[in-house]
Amino acid sequence: MSTKIKILPVKCGDAFVLTHKDLKGKFRNIIIDGGFMKSYPKVKKQVEIIKKNKQQIDLWILTHLDADHINGAVQYLREEQTGDNGRLIGRFWFNFFDTFKLNDDSPFLSFGKGFDLRKYLQKFKIKGRQDIINILKPIKFGDAELTILSPDQTTFDELKQKWKIEFKRYIGGDPPEYVSDPSVKDAQTIEKLAAIKDAREDRGEHGLINRSSIAFLYEEDDKRLLMLGDSYPSVVLEAIRGGYSKEKPLKVKYMKLSHHGSRKNYHTDLLNVVQCRRFIISSNGDNQYSIPDKEVLAKILMHPNRDKKKKIIFYFSHDDLRFRNLFAVDKYAETRFNFECKFPKSNKVLKIKL
Repeated sequence: MSTKIKILPVKCGDAFVLTHKDLKGKFRNIIIDGGFMKSYPKVKKQVEIIKKNKQQIDLWILTHLDADHINGAVQYLREEQTGDNGRLIGRFWFNFFDTFKLNDDSPFLSFGKGFDLRKYLQKFKIKGRQDIINILKPIKFGDAELTILSPDQTTFDELKQKWKIEFKRYIGGDPPEYVSDPSVKDAQTIEKLAAIKDAREDRGEHGLINRSSIAFLYEEDDKRLLMLGDSYPSVVLEAIRGGYSKEKPLKVKYMKLSHHGSRKNYHTDLLNVVQCRRFIISSNGDNQYSIPDKEVLAKILMHPNRDKKKKIIFYFSHDDLRFRNLFAVDKYAETRFNFECKFPKSNKVLKIKL
């Protein structure tokens, strides 16, 4: 029994493929998100590999509505109109609602893409769930198990109401002319960044899309993978504190950092309850939001509960100049703070084993 994780290089987006081999030798595949439209070929290649191996996409999870997570899946289903009509997909998880229709010319495309996707799921009669919230019982996946941590019922109900409003957030297409320069923050030392007060979560309408993101715990025997999507740490913490604490932490082998390593989706309290030393960062270095924030990595390295004798590993979906120089100002950083950065080989997908 084993699970392999592919971290696809989809710029500042999310796209992952989990392949689980059960004790009987059967392979099961989960695709998580789909990246931007422009990075869709990366996702398509993985779908073709699954098809070539005569396997199925047993589950496709779209964590939330943002274009950097959803557009690749929309493009796949568009192409399936002249393909196998979605028969490769077993189930789809995506929080959508049947009661509202959006005009095709709506400029509010974060929600718009959601409605577009819903249309294809219904057309191809793909089985799915639209109530993915953290009150669900753990779900079996072969010999592994998924536990939903986010969103909570309150946020889900709020999303359901806001689904009726043409929302204003959309990332995709050509980037804005102005691209923020991360060099100022990257030039600050690990110690200085770690001392910055944690960001406050956006509890208003602007933060609803990320706050409603699906996050889950994947378990195979005693090995665990924490996939956080773009979720809020407060929601995840509330979900896991029922069984875990600072004295009895949730031990996970890998954690995919929320929102591409954004400081707005990280809180020090998370690592008070979750014990992990391998972190996945799904982003390129050159994006208009300058994420991941070096501050998040600094806080992980300097966390008071950290066992400094054990090496921390950061897994990057992209290999670029910014990431290679991220700790340039911190002399002998990898030795002093006992960590390592791993990157994909040229034109390759980074693969790790659970």
